[in-house]
Formats: sequence, structure tokens, C-alpha cells
Amino acid sequence: MKRELLEVAWKKRASEFSRTGALRVFHGPGDGGRDADLSRIAIEAFRAESETVYVWIYAWEQDGAKALSESTLADLAAFLRSVGVAGAVLLERPEKGTPADAVLLFGTLPSHLDVREETDLFRIRFEATKHPGLFLDHLPLRQWLRTAGKISGKSVLNTFSYTGSLSVAAKRGGAGKVLTLDLSRPTIAWAKENWELNFPDDASGDFIFGDVFEWLPKLAKRGDRFDVVILDPPSFSRSPKKVFSTAKDLPSLHTAAFRLLNPGGLLITSINSAQISHAQYRDEIQLAAVDESRKLVELIPLGAPKESFPGADYLKGWIFRVD
Repeated sequence: MKRELLEVAWKKRASEFSRTGALRVFHGPGDGGRDADLSRIAIEAFRAESETVYVWIYAWEQDGAKALSESTLADLAAFLRSVGVAGAVLLERPEKGTPADAVLLFGTLPSHLDVREETDLFRIRFEATKHPGLFLDHLPLRQWLRTAGKISGKSVLNTFSYTGSLSVAAKRGGAGKVLTLDLSRPTIAWAKENWELNFPDDASGDFIFGDVFEWLPKLAKRGDRFDVVILDPPSFSRSPKKVFSTAKDLPSLHTAAFRLLNPGGLLITSINSAQISHAQYRDEIQLAAVDESRKLVELIPLGAPKESFPGADYLKGWIFRVD
């Protein structure tokens, strides 16, 4: 039964490798059926230019179930080897707390792999990390930034940037200047690597290691303004001076963003949270807009791609024009 479920999902999506080297090939909540283990895993495949494929497997704790059974791990390894995967890592995500780094499930893995997603290259890592470095659920937003023709020549502020994939997509879409901001020094360094992979010697990218809640007022005070502001915060983060939570801090975050956004500019805002409803999220953005006397015009909603994330509703957001 496990093999059948895995094969169906893989065959359904493997043709996408002609377009992208990074692909979620199995999404447990939608693909795992009633299998207790498969319904709580995800598999992401990364394909080198040589066509060698490496895999990240995520397993999240659910209803008290933590580690995958030995038989499930064996079935996963056997299936992945059968479709030509050269190596795989496994990351177990607890319901609370921070997961340990990914561990080798089988095979051999490169320290990093540069994969192509449509027109852009992104550096993927497997060792000493808790994530490969590219959020595949944000593919629709990267595609919009690359191809919509809405940001040509515009200045862009990308906050909570992680490894800067949205910054790369914005530049590919014609952005005139891109400022990339994140609290983690290692991920800012990773974001610079992604930028240089795609735009070597291009000086229109700037990178800041720092707390978003400290830097947004600082940028406003010195008179910086942007045509596009991207907000994609984690559910929870801790800096030396502040603890951020989407449960309580979304209005203040959006207020700070509105103060940096030029009239008629674009606000791109998203969160990854099943606990906050679309209605609550929208209401909190609207509250901040009213406080700043700004008017929101919805352009498009944001969410995970339905083809590779069937049934996923945790990622939510919008692109607004802000008058």
C-alpha cells in the first residue's frame, strides 16, 4: 500500500522536472491516504544539472506519533532508490521546540547543490541544516515576481528573507534595487550566495543582518521608502530585544511596513500558520491600514501550489496595492 501511494504521487509530478529542479513529489496530508506514517511526511526532490536526484524527507509529529517506523523508513528508501534517487536526508519535526538537523537516510549527498527553478538558480544544502533553503510552497509568488511585469524598475524590501529566493525572483522580474533583511547571519550569507549565483557583480542588491522590528523604524527614520515591501514572517522568532509571534504582532508589523511603502506601492504579505484564519489575518492587516490611513486594493491571493501541495491551507496571504 505504501509503495502504491508513493508511486502515484511521484508519477503525477515527476514530469515537472523539465521545468524545475526543485519539486515536492509527495505531500502526506493529500497523498498519504489513511496510512498513519505516510500521511505525516513530505518528500522534496532536488535535481542536479547532471539529472542526479537527491531528496529531503520531512516527518512531523502528529497525535503523539514521533519517529517513523523502521518498516516505513525501509519502504521509503527502497522506493526512492527504485526511481533513481542517489541519496536522502530525514528531518523529524516535533510539535513543540526546534528540530535537530537532518540526518542521512541512505546514499551519499553533496554539501550543497545548485538547482534551477525556471530561470533562477538556488543553492540547496543537506548537511548541518534544518531546511534545504528553498520554500517550495512559495513557487507561485516567485513566478509572479519573475513574470508579472509589475515590479520593473521598482525598489523592493524583502523582510524575513531567509535565503533570499524572493529577492532573486524580484530582481529577475526587473526590480531596480532590492534590500534583503533577515535576523540570521548564516541565512543572509546564504542569500548573498543565491544572489551571486544569478547576478554576479550586480550591485543593485543590498543585504542587512538584523532584527526586522529594529530596522523598519530605522529605515523610516532615515527617509528610505520602497515601491514593494515583502513580509513573510515565521510563526515565532526571538531576537535579543524582542519575541515575535504571528498570534499577536501582525498589526504592528504591518503598521511599520506601511510607513515605508510609497503611495500606490505593493504590499506582499504571507504567513505559514494553520492556527490563524484568513479572516483574522485580513482583519489585522486592515486594522494597521486604517491606523496609517492607507487603502488596500487586493490584487491576488497567495497560497501553496495545489498540484504539489494537495489540501494544504496553512500558507495564506495576498498581494495588495496600497494607496
